[in-house]
Amino acid sequence: MLYNNIHEYTLEEIVHQIGYIHSQSNTACVLLDNLLDWAKSKTGQLGFNPVYCDISTICKQVIDHLKYSAQMKSISIDCFHSIEVAI
Repeated sequence: MLYNNIHEYTLEEIVHQIGYIHSQSNTACVLLDNLLDWAKSKTGQLGFNPVYCDISTICKQVIDHLKYSAQMKSISIDCFHSIEVAI
């Protein structure tokens, strides 16, 4: 849409859309990395190394990635608690 209608958008709208495209591209890259890791784990090429992580940080990252889509649908997403678990 941005490519085909670039003259119809303000500079602020273009910057916002490019930020969204960048964010979604990074999300796709992380997904592909995760799929590669999953494939390696299924073939025995990846060892299991559990570590402690802060789930609230992960939740905040997910919320940041979904925030624009949620706003477009008038959906509010919040993360309230900090929990550490072993993964």
